[in-house]
Amino acid sequence: MPTQKKTTRPTPAISSHSLLTDSMTASFRRDVSNLSVTLGCLPTTGAYLLPPLLKAFGNAHPEIEVILREESSPKLTLMLRESEVDLAIMDEI
Repeated sequence: MPTQKKTTRPTPAISSHSLLTDSMTASFRRDVSNLSVTLGCLPTTGAYLLPPLLKAFGNAHPEIEVILREESSPKLTLMLRESEVDLAIMDEI
């Protein structure tokens, strides 16, 4: 029998603070030995929208390190596929 190649789909866009927090926490829980989550986003999102959300997440989960990667949407898509980021906030591509 031929083997099927497993494909992964990017996570749908995040539209609220609680969904972002839930997504980041879920990403962390996949590997409990790694207390970090890598979040990809567009530069504008990282500069203007994320600071209050990341502060709230850090207060709620001080044990989890958040690593932020700012890139373009096409690059973030590739990073998701290659597991270089756990989740991404980006424009549709």
